[in-house]
Amino acid sequence: MDLRYYGAMELWYYGAMELWCPGPMALWSYGALDLWYYGAMVPWTYGTMELWSYGALDLWYYGAMELWCRGPMVIWSYGAMGPWTYGTMELWGPGPMVLWSYGALDLWYYGAMVPWIYGTMELWCPGPMVLWSYGAMVPWTYGTMDLWSYGALDLW
Repeated sequence: MDLRYYGAMELWYYGAMELWCPGPMALWSYGALDLWYYGAMVPWTYGTMELWSYGALDLWYYGAMELWCRGPMVIWSYGAMGPWTYGTMELWGPGPMVLWSYGALDLWYYGAMVPWIYGTMELWCPGPMVLWSYGAMVPWTYGTMDLWSYGALDLW
């Protein structure tokens, strides 16, 4: 179990319960309070419905329709292709490939490989392995081992 701070507080646990737990359920705070559920239900539910707060209030629907508000307001659909504004402009279509700007420029690939920039440059691939930099540079794997730098360098 890992407890760290990121503008607020985040709890992680890979495999059981966490603040970001891909599989069962995750709960984490990111400037606000976000709830996740990978495969079931969550503020960020992968396959069903997601509800999570990220400075505002966001509602998601994977495969149907998602409504997410992050400063401005964004509406997008998962499974199709959704364009939305997030301070700048984001274009992302989880399933095939996503391109979105998050203060910079982010590229996603759900199930394959995803590179995106979040202040620096991040590579993130849900399923196989993820490599992303968040203030530095971080490579990590989903369900295996994670190595990522978040202002410093963390190994978990």
